[in-house]
Amino acid sequence: MQAPAIDLSPQAWALQRIRTVSEPIKILISIVFALSVVFPIFLTVVVLFLANHLGSFAFVSFSSGGVGLNLADADQQLHLQSLAQIPLGTLSVQQRLALVALEGLCAPCTALALHHLRRLFVLYSRGVVFAESNIRHIRSLGMWLVVAAIANNLAGRLFGWITHAPISSTSNAALMVVLGAMIYVIAYVMELGREADLERKDFL
Repeated sequence: MQAPAIDLSPQAWALQRIRTVSEPIKILISIVFALSVVFPIFLTVVVLFLANHLGSFAFVSFSSGGVGLNLADADQQLHLQSLAQIPLGTLSVQQRLALVALEGLCAPCTALALHHLRRLFVLYSRGVVFAESNIRHIRSLGMWLVVAAIANNLAGRLFGWITHAPISSTSNAALMVVLGAMIYVIAYVMELGREADLERKDFL
């Protein structure tokens, strides 16, 4: 016997759609967040403890994503060197320590931005859309995007000074600052609107 269809109100239908759409996005962001935590740890281990073992097979560089690491076979080495990537084995211990410090400057900022984005979609997947916690995570996301962009730009300049090598790109730093600032302002406007709505309800 077929179950009777449930006639959802427009509000309930909208919340159901939000939960349905947010669930896969939450999973995707969770994966990216996990990678943003695991990769810096992997890079630190390789740079500090495996540089002598890997020799010229490991290459480091700097781009808009921070310090990068590539593992290459013999056929790829010349190609990577032409892209201004530096063999890890040619760097001194002091330079390798400095690279780990630069990654330690960039990676936490990116991970914190992804953490708040993930928490935001966790709330959406539960049907929580306009709560104070949503606004808090949106505001924190905007703030950490700005901090991450500034930290990345600064780290890129230090990378060039430490290794005497060109960096691939930090050109999106200004765009990320603008984007983060806009998200922060949007969260502030949402907070004002929520407070006004609560005052209106109390008045009524």
